[in-house]
Amino acid sequence: MYHSIKNTDYDPWQLAVSPLHFEQHLQVLKQSGRVVPYNTLIEQLKSKNVKRGSIVLTFDDGYRDNYTLAKPLLEHYGIPATFFIPTDKLGSEQEFWWDELERIIIHTIKLPRLLSIRLAGELLEYDLQEEEELTPTIRHQHQSWAASSTAPTRRTALFMLLWKALKYAPHEEIKSTINSLNLWSLSPAEKARQEYTTITVPGMLQLASNGLFQIGGHTATHPSLPSLPIEEQIMEVIQGKQTLERELKTVIEHFAYPYGDFSPDTKYIVSNSGFQSGVSTRHQTVNNNSDLFELGRFQVKDWQGAIFKKTIKNWFRYY
Repeated sequence: MYHSIKNTDYDPWQLAVSPLHFEQHLQVLKQSGRVVPYNTLIEQLKSKNVKRGSIVLTFDDGYRDNYTLAKPLLEHYGIPATFFIPTDKLGSEQEFWWDELERIIIHTIKLPRLLSIRLAGELLEYDLQEEEELTPTIRHQHQSWAASSTAPTRRTALFMLLWKALKYAPHEEIKSTINSLNLWSLSPAEKARQEYTTITVPGMLQLASNGLFQIGGHTATHPSLPSLPIEEQIMEVIQGKQTLERELKTVIEHFAYPYGDFSPDTKYIVSNSGFQSGVSTRHQTVNNNSDLFELGRFQVKDWQGAIFKKTIKNWFRYY
């Protein structure tokens, strides 16, 4: 499971892989001769004939670099991949809310000391204390921080506090909160960072036109589906599917749960919406007994090729 192919000095979720390391990964995969199209794996699973050692590449979220950087390299090495794309921001020149939140809280040079904001009807008040200004020391602490570890600064603690609340908030509340944070930050309005924007519709069409690649559903606005009422889950799943099918003029058969989150209701909705499979973010290999709508994946990080090769070997120990 990949997300973004870019160089960055701040990646708390460890979702970005540099172009250099990505090419090394593809060289490792090409030499292994084990990469198969996603559809092939699904057909094998349906017939209870999953080939041990097979590898499938997927990308989540539809970042623009999937087209500008990943696509040419995948084509060069002849390696198939499936791209799961949410539709709300297709070609919008906007960042996802979690990236915009990062830009505001982590990267703004000068912030007001006090934040007072309502989240889910509750008043949140937060004091940045001595971290109003982004000093070199604080910046260095940010660069070495992963979101899975303890926040090293008050800025990173605030970022996680807001992220955890917004992940389960309604879409309109997320937008309103981000707008409020932009106003609070007092920083001039910035254009979206190109490396954090999403693929354009023409770019997606070019991806889909290459037989190596396949497009999958990922909802409309990328919510944590189980946090929504049933009716809203249905709308998110169907709306995303229909938008992709309208643009691509083909049936969208496979789905990735945003954040990897799903419930029995979510699975039922996806399986009854015309999808043939659903992938999660659980670190599990696929075998003949895997549930078609609970398929596991392993997140690929910004490893050098040699480390990537060893990591793949370790992953297959889960089989």
